[in-house]
Order: sequence, then C-alpha cells, then structure tokens
Amino acid sequence: MRGRRGGFIGEQPLATSGSLPGIWRASEILTLQRLSAWPNNYIQVSIPQSLDVTETGSGGISATVSSSYNSPTYLWQKSIDDGATWTTVSGATVGSLNLTGQTASNDEDLYRVVVSKGIRSTTSNWLQVRRETSVSFSFFSQPQSQTVPDGQTASFMAIAGAVGAKYSGTYSPTYQWQVSSNGGATWANVSGATDYYLQFFVAPTDNGKRYRARVTSLGVTGYSDAAVLTVDAIQVSVSPEVGDHTVDGSVQFTASVTTSLPSWSLEWQYKVSVQSPVWLPISQFGNGVRSASRSGANYTQLTLSGLAKTDNGLRFRAVVTSSGFTGESAVFRTEWEALTISWIDVQSNPGQSLYIGETAQLSATAVATGNTTGSNYQMGQGDSFSWEYLNFANSPPDWRPMVQGFGTVSASGNSAALAISYSAANAFSYSGRESISVRLRANIAGSSSSWIYPGGNITVMQTTRP
Repeated sequence: MRGRRGGFIGEQPLATSGSLPGIWRASEILTLQRLSAWPNNYIQVSIPQSLDVTETGSGGISATVSSSYNSPTYLWQKSIDDGATWTTVSGATVGSLNLTGQTASNDEDLYRVVVSKGIRSTTSNWLQVRRETSVSFSFFSQPQSQTVPDGQTASFMAIAGAVGAKYSGTYSPTYQWQVSSNGGATWANVSGATDYYLQFFVAPTDNGKRYRARVTSLGVTGYSDAAVLTVDAIQVSVSPEVGDHTVDGSVQFTASVTTSLPSWSLEWQYKVSVQSPVWLPISQFGNGVRSASRSGANYTQLTLSGLAKTDNGLRFRAVVTSSGFTGESAVFRTEWEALTISWIDVQSNPGQSLYIGETAQLSATAVATGNTTGSNYQMGQGDSFSWEYLNFANSPPDWRPMVQGFGTVSASGNSAALAISYSAANAFSYSGRESISVRLRANIAGSSSSWIYPGGNITVMQTTRP
C-alpha cells in the first residue's frame, strides 16, 4: 500500500504479546524476550482499520482487548507521516477515543492504542481516518401518501443508503420520523420512531398531517419525501340535539353524515335510560300506539309519533357503518339524543248527579312534568285551557267548548273549575239528556300540541233532588 506522503507502508505487525511471532519490529522482539518467562500471561488488542468521518461529524474508536491481566492501562497515539513517527494523544488514556471536527488536514491520519500492564505492553493495529468531503443519500423506498379510515393503521416506510463522495464508502444511516401539522412549515420528531418503518392507529385529528423520515450518516442529514395522511372519518351529527316534545306529539331526528367513503349504511337505535348498556334497534320502538318511521336517503331521517309519558328520557342515536378499506366494518356513533316529554296530570272530581235547581262543580289541578319539572303548571298564564262537552245534537257526536250560560269556567293558579247550573230556565238545554260528558283540553305555551284529560260524566236528573 502506497502512503499519501510517499514511501511504502509495510504490513501491520501482529498485535499480540506472548504468542508466535509474525512480522516484528525490533522493540517488539525485545519485549517478547523480556516477557518470555511468563508465557501464559498475554494481552491482545485490536481496533477497526478505518474510521470514516466528515468535518461536521464525529467518530469513535473502541479497542477490543483480551488479556490475562485485570485493569490494563491505555495510551492512544497518532501519526501524520504514514506511521513513521507516533505522538501521544493528550488525555486519551481509556479504551475508546472520540474524534470530532476532522478537517481536510486530518484526512488519512493514523491512530493506534498501546495497552500495558506492568512491564508488559501490546500495540494495536493502526486505524486510518478517512475524511469524506460530502455524503449523499439515496432512497430506495419513499413514504407514500395514503387515505386510512378512522381507527385503522397507517404505515410509512423509508429505506435509504448513504454514499461518500471521496472514498465511495456506503453507510447505513440512522432514522428519525418527523410530523408536520401545518403543511410542512415546521416539523417535530415522532417520539420513539427511530426505525425505517412507521406504523400507528389514526384518529380524526391526524387528518392532513405530513410525515417524513430524517436520515443521518457521518453527521450529515437528509430527508425523505413528505407523505400526506388523509383520515377518512365518518362524521355523524343528529338534530335536534335536545328534544322537548309533548304527549301524543311527534318528533323528527335528522342525521347528517359526512364521509368520502364509497358506501355506508345508517341504523337508528334507542335505549331506555342513561344507565342501560343496551342499545335497541328502532324497529322495536313501536308498541301499537307510538311508532317510528325512517325516510330520506340511507334513512337519515327518523320520525317518532304517538309519544307517551313513558317515553320521557329515551336516548336515540344514529349508527353509521362502512366496510371501509380493510373489509372490516367500522362503526361510528353519535352522542345519544335525549327525548324529553312534557305533560299535565289532571285530577278532577268524580262524576256526579245533577238535579234541577242545582249546580254541578268540576275542578282540575294540573302539574307539568318534563322540561318544567319542579314547577307548577300555571293555568291561564301564557297557556290556554278549555272545558268541553260532548254534543249529541250532531251525528256522530262531537266535542264542543263550554259556552257562557251553559257552564261557568274559571281558573286560578294551576287549578281550573267548571260550574254547570241546572235551573228551570235552562232545563230545556238538558231535555232528553241522561248525562253530560265533560273533558279538559290544555296547551303549554309555545306548543302546537294539546293534552286532553277526562273530566267525568254528569248524570242529568229530570227532577229536583228528593
């Protein structure tokens, strides 16, 4: 091998003390003669033959030592004339040596280490520093942009090799994956992602993020292409979010679904309380009085009719299912939608007999439940009510409001009263009647629905009370 400064560098000496000779220098022959009295004691040492560095990088040299002695000493040496002379590296007295900031003048410098114990010492082979002027990266695999359903796995891969410009050495770089949330303006390291392969479960918040691999070799850094991650999350919302509805009324829920998946299906579900772990299909909602019907594309609209007091507190949700890209069904649920039913409980006095010359008194007390739970229903304050009677003059009979003279209506607070007078003057009004059927109709302010409660029957007597 021809040195950089002229002359010929011979073979390296066998770096062994206490073994058969190879190619020896005079000083080593003398060492062998002096130590031949202890043939079973030995020190063997070796270091790599070359170290590739750049001016901005650093490199470390570690000695491999095999010795019958405990705790030998180390002395690192350096040569800048192809090994003709060696100088001691200041402070380098341990089994490793770190080199930093290698300039062009350090190219092809030689290093070796002398390992000693007492009078015995062994010198390692020498190592040549090869200072690369630059390092370039070649990517054999680049990360690819991809679309992944929410909750599924995203995978990115980058495989790179590094090549030196001067010595054409090939090197295996280290990896660090990075992520950008602002279109590549800034990048942050992905914690723990130091392999050529990156894999993780995606969430909707990952949509639009960019991922790249940073590769480093000999202190030089390169970057892979940036790949964009699109998370195909199905977003489902249901309106109205809060339902405030009435007995015998109806309510409509509308589900809004946003997704780019090619196909999906929607199912409406309900459960009877917050505590219940079971969601039931909407097909089980009907009970002969109430009903549930679906309409719209993919059944995105749900209409409930014939609501009852027992429906108060029911929870509803829309469940969207898509086979996605993996063949496995992914389910996305809305938060439950609470259904609130408001009603009035009316307690009226039982039916009674009405004789000529008497007045029948009917009363009702109403208490609201639902969105006004805890407060009394105030009849006549922003709300309306009316007593009605069944008119047999028509066929079929129909319900008509009580009119002044036929009955006196009054209201106070949450109570309503009806007084029906039966005197000789209006006896003709009850002519032929055996009974008067009475009921109460009430409305909560702002509601288009009415509640109807039976008030009882009044038996009409054709005589005065005996």
